[in-house]
Amino acid sequence: MKKVRIELPVILPQLTDERDLCLKRIMVLLGKEKGIAKVHLRESDPLEICIHYNPDQISLVKVKQIAKQN
Repeated sequence: MKKVRIELPVILPQLTDERDLCLKRIMVLLGKEKGIAKVHLRESDPLEICIHYNPDQISLVKVKQIAKQN
């Protein structure tokens, strides 16, 4: 299992609140994807989304592509 952390301003530059519906939608989409085991927010500055994935089932490129859809 590998993980990737993406700073929220990279995927949602207009985000003002971690309870934003766009963020929740992205997290749900990622969580439904085959090969992704866990998606959560990581308390940091800036806030990050942390995605745990199985590289044998889904590529890092695909994970990032899904995360950047909004």
